[in-house]
Amino acid sequence: MDNTHYRSQGIIFLSGVLLGALCFFFDAVNPYFRLEEEKHELKGMRTTHIEQEEEKNSASGVLLSNDERELCKKKYLLLTSQKSGSTWFCSVLHQQNGISCGGRPVPSLHTPVSELLIKYSHITHRGGIANVTWQQYQNDLDNAFTEVCEYNPATSIGFKIMYDQIPPQFITNKTLQSYFEDKDVNIIHLVREAKILVLASKHDVGERGFHHTTNSSMVRVT
Repeated sequence: MDNTHYRSQGIIFLSGVLLGALCFFFDAVNPYFRLEEEKHELKGMRTTHIEQEEEKNSASGVLLSNDERELCKKKYLLLTSQKSGSTWFCSVLHQQNGISCGGRPVPSLHTPVSELLIKYSHITHRGGIANVTWQQYQNDLDNAFTEVCEYNPATSIGFKIMYDQIPPQFITNKTLQSYFEDKDVNIIHLVREAKILVLASKHDVGERGFHHTTNSSMVRVT
């Protein structure tokens, strides 16, 4: 055999070695590329999910960050009666760090609207409070908390609610109690014990011509 034959055999042998080495290399790195591809797909899925959530929130008018959603998890209700000084008390709560009391702003009072279920006072006065369904009332409670969170996100959010704005059937059957427990809603009970001051508050309304005030100088000390 001549040298040409040996060189050909050598080339074939080296080619086989190189081919084997290349196959081994691609077998070794292929899982890495697959992993990177899967990571890219997962990242794309997460990005798409976030974009969908942002579009959904934008379409519904709710523009809340993740931090704001965390802040709005603590809830409370300021339970009281009319002429108890609750508007002023709610404005004091609202001035504290990490606490919001009320939803959309009222420029004339320089404070948010704090009585968000006032329509139920009108329903009570018309004699229709017993006809309110739990689904309707629960939706209004949830929407009220959502309004506070949208306008004034804080560590603790809440609003005031009057006795006559709570359908008594939901107290009797403990549906409202279950709601408070499930939603972790705390209750602040504001009572103006001096009846003479309640009468004085009604008299003041007649003199000043409006019901609510956040001016401490216009609030009688109890």
